Amino acid sequence: MKNLTTSLQRYIQTIHELSQDENGVRVSDVASKRKVSKSSACIAMKSLQDYGLIRRGKDRRIFLTDIGKEHALIMENKINIIQLFLVEVMGISKENAIEDALVMEHKISIETLCSFCRSRNAADFNQNCKVGCHVGMPGVKG
Repeated sequence: MKNLTTSLQRYIQTIHELSQDENGVRVSDVASKRKVSKSSACIAMKSLQDYGLIRRGKDRRIFLTDIGKEHALIMENKINIIQLFLVEVMGISKENAIEDALVMEHKISIETLCSFCRSRNAADFNQNCKVGCHVGMPGVKG
């Protein structure tokens, strides 16, 4: 799978956030939350469906697939993992680490992210990633 654009990553985050009750979400709710037109959200949903990250229910509600859920959980952890690695392993100031993590968040590969986790764990820090390491997991790439 190709790297997802920042925009598609944000759509996954939005769907994940709105679908916490497992009832799926409507495209109009996603569009409203993202402050985009319904047609823009529909185009994004088509792309996410093509990537196998979402599925549509009988009532046209949007659900994350298992791979989509994995992506959402990984993205949820990215900033925290990057920031902690930069501070705890690399010795970067907290202020700079936060700024750098925000810049790196949407471009970092899963391989690099998991390497950050392994490096932190090897340095005897607590692991903060909720989904563990996915290097080599089929379908999950930065």
